[in-house]
Amino acid sequence: MSTRAVAPAAALFVAALGLSLTGCASRAALVIHAASPELRQELAVLAERYTRTAGLQVVPAEAPVAGAADIEIGWAFPVERAAQAAQAAQASPGAPTARPLSDQTLRRSGYGTALAFERWARGDGGWRALPLLWDAWGVAGPAGSPRGAGAARTFTWKDRDLLVRTGAGVVAPLGEPGVRQAWYWFSSGALPGDGTVQSILAGGPPRSSEPASGYFKSFAASGRDPLLSPDHGNTRLSAPDVENFARNGGADRLLGSYRSLRRISAVGAASTIPREFTAIVYGAPEGYAMPVSVLVGRVTGSGAAAERAWQFLLWLASTENQKALSNASGYMAANFAAPNLDPDAAEARQAAVKAARVVFVDPEPRADSAAASWDSLLERVLARPADWQHAVTEK
Repeated sequence: MSTRAVAPAAALFVAALGLSLTGCASRAALVIHAASPELRQELAVLAERYTRTAGLQVVPAEAPVAGAADIEIGWAFPVERAAQAAQAAQASPGAPTARPLSDQTLRRSGYGTALAFERWARGDGGWRALPLLWDAWGVAGPAGSPRGAGAARTFTWKDRDLLVRTGAGVVAPLGEPGVRQAWYWFSSGALPGDGTVQSILAGGPPRSSEPASGYFKSFAASGRDPLLSPDHGNTRLSAPDVENFARNGGADRLLGSYRSLRRISAVGAASTIPREFTAIVYGAPEGYAMPVSVLVGRVTGSGAAAERAWQFLLWLASTENQKALSNASGYMAANFAAPNLDPDAAEARQAAVKAARVVFVDPEPRADSAAASWDSLLERVLARPADWQHAVTEK
């Protein structure tokens, strides 16, 4: 999802910012690729506070500034990291880039996160991205109802079959990017290996061969999936549709992200049904994989400004600031040393700690990104279920 359009006055400000940043090593542009107004406002407040007390002026901007240190905050996606590195190398061969954050520096700061998050964020030389906030994807059901087995309190394929047998349905807004991305991997059997998942996301030949074709076939049949509520089980429902059903008592169990389902369950209307969230996990040979959205910070540029930009991200990752960002946005803190919002968040965190792998979900795919290409494909498959094979193979 693209960031907001820049008003004329703001555009002039950004243009002026570009000129000043190129000649001032003590400034960095803060570019936020997330639409949440609460999150953007809280980040702006923290950036202003940091600017008053540190040796770096962090200035919000709508786009990266050429030749400057930039701090970009956006959703992680597995294909993006390699693609961005290759693109940067092609655009500026031999140009210096920001050094990764050392593991030792991060550990000394008191930061700790899920090992599955860390495996993606770390490179050979250190952390190239720093997880700041995250969201889990799962099912919210009536308080006190069965929520899945195991210490991690997860919702698995086995639990899915139990709901189907008892006639309990789930309402899913499959018209939303994040929901359809999470549901794709849950629609059929166990998750394939990391290499196969990466190939499917990247658009390689495996998309039209097994096991990918089996997933696409099951995903295309989502409109007839027995788990989805017979009354509301179409594939074009939006988040407002589901929220309306939920508030009016028309849906007991909902599929979505922790943040979105917590918002629905927290509404004070008398008709709102209290719901408890359980994270979805996919079976895998090494344990289980978990669909997550992770908001990460990255630094581009070089020299003192880039080093100081990393320090700003470290400061955002402190337990105090993680709590502030989490409270403002509704997302969970990626620094697992920070306090939880509620018991559901604690259980989602426990599930993430025990996950052997994660599959990234981008809830706001930006135009021309790998995430946007992937989500567009899923949208086409749902729109033309009878012709899903052609939708998969067409360019």
